[in-house]
Amino acid sequence: TGSKPGQVLGEQAVARLLGRLEGTGFFRSVALTCTPKGEELALVIEVKPHRFVRRVSIKGNQFFRETELAKRVTVHSGDPLDVEPGQEADDETVQRLIDSLKALYHREGLEDVRFLVKVELVNETTVDVTVDIEEGERDRVRKLDIQHVTGRGITDGELICPTVSKRKLVELVQLGIGEVVTERQLREMKRRLKKFFQSIG
Repeated sequence: TGSKPGQVLGEQAVARLLGRLEGTGFFRSVALTCTPKGEELALVIEVKPHRFVRRVSIKGNQFFRETELAKRVTVHSGDPLDVEPGQEADDETVQRLIDSLKALYHREGLEDVRFLVKVELVNETTVDVTVDIEEGERDRVRKLDIQHVTGRGITDGELICPTVSKRKLVELVQLGIGEVVTERQLREMKRRLKKFFQSIG
């Protein structure tokens, strides 16, 4: 602390002392109090240490590998995380973690994924973090049957029936056997098909 017995502490000295303790990064709160001790005053320094993350675990993921998800995790081993177990939903750091993972899933069209972050006390200054991901049931393409029902159009006063090859339809659909079907994929597929068929009348 840099303080010695018998030293007179003014406001600036107290501020410097608090600044040194807070600057260590080990404490979430620091307070100084003076209590009578005979004819002298005893300086009492009350500190509340940070809790630091020991380990971050990810469970329940199937669509993304853990290595991919780890790149989006905003809480890492060694980071301070002052969250009481059971109060994770109210913490801004936890919410940023969820938002980061949610954005990754939404980018792939997976919009109904749920995230549950649990903080477990290891000891007074250490916590473990578990991210439990509920991706839900995913529909996969088992069979792809694409057909073009021909319609009639008029060109130069004559009726014609434009045809589209199956290869072109597969190219427009952009889905393969075994792939996961997402809402975004379906929306984009409909958009591509609509744009193409409008272009050929």
